[in-house]
Amino acid sequence: MLRIFQLTIMAICVFGLYWTSHFLIASNNYYHAKNAVVNIRTNTTARSVESINAALEHVNIAIQYFPQKSGYYLLRAELYEWKANVSPNERLDYLTEAFNDFILALEYRPLWPPTWANLAAIKWKLGEIDDEFYHYFNTAIELGPQHEVVHIFVAEFGLAMFAEHSREFGKINVVLRRHIKQGLKNSLSKERIVKAIASHKLEHEVCRWMVDAEYRVRRAIPGCVVFK
Repeated sequence: MLRIFQLTIMAICVFGLYWTSHFLIASNNYYHAKNAVVNIRTNTTARSVESINAALEHVNIAIQYFPQKSGYYLLRAELYEWKANVSPNERLDYLTEAFNDFILALEYRPLWPPTWANLAAIKWKLGEIDDEFYHYFNTAIELGPQHEVVHIFVAEFGLAMFAEHSREFGKINVVLRRHIKQGLKNSLSKERIVKAIASHKLEHEVCRWMVDAEYRVRRAIPGCVVFK
């Protein structure tokens, strides 16, 4: 009986060491890749194929050890998006890789709104604004009506459709105004939405849309006349 107990304890210890070593390897490589992504986001000189490939090697190792981590696939998807930006001849291939990783992330975290928004964003980049796009678009809004990533995507897509005089604008007019209003109140989405407004030179139009919005919303819009 004592021998069985000793063997059981030994097996638990071996398993614990095995799991811990795998966890440390995966975590170490994940944070290497995550730090690289942060650098790529903020430093244009870091946006090279070489630096992106180095980060991909790290995240691939993390996935090898812990394939059930949705965050690992989200990180790899972002890296593929950056690689698509710097590799125009292979842009569609890398966007497809990113799309596939977002789908994998959903398997392990199906209710995470940013993943649904990112799927819609990839479809938009691929020029596929179809029923599948609107499924991702609407699911993101349903799951994350107050999430900053959803605010940003709806605003960027909607403003682009308005600027292009696209018929898609008519489908999202109401929801666009709502997410612009909510997004300008959110410190995590405000800057990106203001940038999108300015990039399309739509300050006057958005100011007019927000005529009944509260002061802090109108104040955030460049050139918008506001009265306290």
